[in-house]
Amino acid sequence: MIAGLLPGLAGDLGVQVTTAGQLVTVFALFYAFGSPLLAVITVGVERKRLLTWSIAGFLLANLIAASATSFIMLMGARVLLGLMAGLFTPSALGFAAAFAAPEKRGRALAIVVGGISTAMALGAPLGTWVGTLLGWRATFLGVACLAAIALLGIAWRLPRQAAHGGATLHQRLRVIATPGVARALLHGDAGVDQERRQDQRQEEQEQLVPDADPGEPAHRCDRSRYSRGVIPTSRLKTVEK
Repeated sequence: MIAGLLPGLAGDLGVQVTTAGQLVTVFALFYAFGSPLLAVITVGVERKRLLTWSIAGFLLANLIAASATSFIMLMGARVLLGLMAGLFTPSALGFAAAFAAPEKRGRALAIVVGGISTAMALGAPLGTWVGTLLGWRATFLGVACLAAIALLGIAWRLPRQAAHGGATLHQRLRVIATPGVARALLHGDAGVDQERRQDQRQEEQEQLVPDADPGEPAHRCDRSRYSRGVIPTSRLKTVEK
């Protein structure tokens, strides 16, 4: 959300833009590593109360960020934001899965995931737009207002839900040892790159024999394409055979 706000934020707090960029990294790290830890620590907490605490902490963190007078204060707010977001997301998914009927469970999970995805997709441009018009602090205040609305909705509409047993930290981390999982997490774009390279090789192979006139033998090719670098000259003899 704050990527587009870094220049103005850095100038206001008296730090370099590269230093301000650490605010993004800190949020991501505490979100990723704090989520499984907090899920284990709060496994015995009633679900509605857990959602209320996490969204209230998220609201508080945004208010702290909006009123930050130093970079360290804003960094602390980002740490709290990452932890609260990491606590809320799995709690919301667990609540939706347990609350919905079996035949509607997929739809309930899709609504939660869709809401999170929409917030991530629209949050950055909207946050930048608001920050450009009203200042970066207004962006955090706007998110705090949205969190307050969500807090009221949770407190008013959601029923209480008893805590349920969950996986231990060891069981959660053991998933990483599954063959291919760790590699996929570290190199998530490897499959996409491999597919792109395969497409490029296929295009090169299709260019080996250019389109010929109806009366021209299929094995003949236009040498001008070699001179233009479309087809490597090392393949000339192979193609003409």
